[in-house]
Amino acid sequence: MERVFACLLTALLLAANPTASAQSPTRYRLDKITDDVYLAAPGAPGPDAANVAVLVSDQDVMLVGTHLFPADARALVQEVKSVTDKPVRYIVNTHYHAASTAAGETFPAGIDVIGHELARKTLLTDGAGKPRAVGSTVAPPTVGMTTRLTLYRGEREIRILFVGRGHSDNDLVVLLPRERIICTGDLLVSGLPDMSAGSITEWISTLESLKLQDFDTVLPGRGAPFKGKQKIDALQSYLRDVLSQTTELLNKGLSVEEAARRVDLTIHAKDYPQITRPGVDVNAVRRLKTQIEDPPPPF
Repeated sequence: MERVFACLLTALLLAANPTASAQSPTRYRLDKITDDVYLAAPGAPGPDAANVAVLVSDQDVMLVGTHLFPADARALVQEVKSVTDKPVRYIVNTHYHAASTAAGETFPAGIDVIGHELARKTLLTDGAGKPRAVGSTVAPPTVGMTTRLTLYRGEREIRILFVGRGHSDNDLVVLLPRERIICTGDLLVSGLPDMSAGSITEWISTLESLKLQDFDTVLPGRGAPFKGKQKIDALQSYLRDVLSQTTELLNKGLSVEEAARRVDLTIHAKDYPQITRPGVDVNAVRRLKTQIEDPPPPF
């Protein structure tokens, strides 16, 4: 009953708020992982529907979200009240893509949004380094970081880490050392990742850095939680084959479209059952070709 009430209250609040979003915000179910740690899973599938970790401390709440847009954040803030009366104080947006999405929206007042400084730059400037028009993008992070930020909230230690480029150039992961839980955003998900805007040439080494962290449970940005580091090995193997096969085909002079059709990753179907025939996302091949021809500068 409390959750139903929270959802109804959210709907009323968003209906009264014209800045929320033209689209309906995501509705979540709150699955308990351990004491004071929940995974807010989207109630309905969708391209922008992603998991959000809910970390309840002695004083307040942190949300760890992938593509957590302001309208979704407002909805989730209300739903969190069904499990705690503590206020949401922080949102960690694990990365930013599609800077024009949800233009002009702002996050709820009184909440600091933590993000990588590159994410802030992406949201404030275009590809040529020129300032974006006011109101043309989601509000940027209010707390920027580069490699590591640690928060101590009562007895809970929260480590926010940048371990390298992967799904984007500004992926963040959040580690709870005492609970041995890590929130990985889209850097590591339960199934196949979206590579269309990733740093494919560096993703494998970034995952190697992720392995060095001490954790048992993974709360991914998409899909069900899982244990251990075996999925890291599986994704590294998959990415190595994507990289090697695509590079070989492009070097033979094949077009991006033909290379995407010929890449054969069916050997990885044991880890990724959705692979049923040869072929890979043409946008991933296009992205990889760009990175091979014009490698990104080192940090």
